[in-house]
Amino acid sequence: MQIGRKQYELSKWQAEAQNKVELYLLTQPITLKSADGIQPDQSVPAIYIRNVGGNVIYLERYLFNGREYPL
Repeated sequence: MQIGRKQYELSKWQAEAQNKVELYLLTQPITLKSADGIQPDQSVPAIYIRNVGGNVIYLERYLFNGREYPL
């Protein structure tokens, strides 16, 4: 009974963690181009929103409390 209860708690925690999204904002210009080529290209400011969770990161080592740990 206790194992089932703990398993339920862990799966509930995992489901809650998957529902969270970390975003970052980046201001950068975008270029608007005329489809017919009559208007000149126009650069305008824009805000780019990206989900951080979609990035894949590979680590070779990390620092923790001033000590380096290789992976």
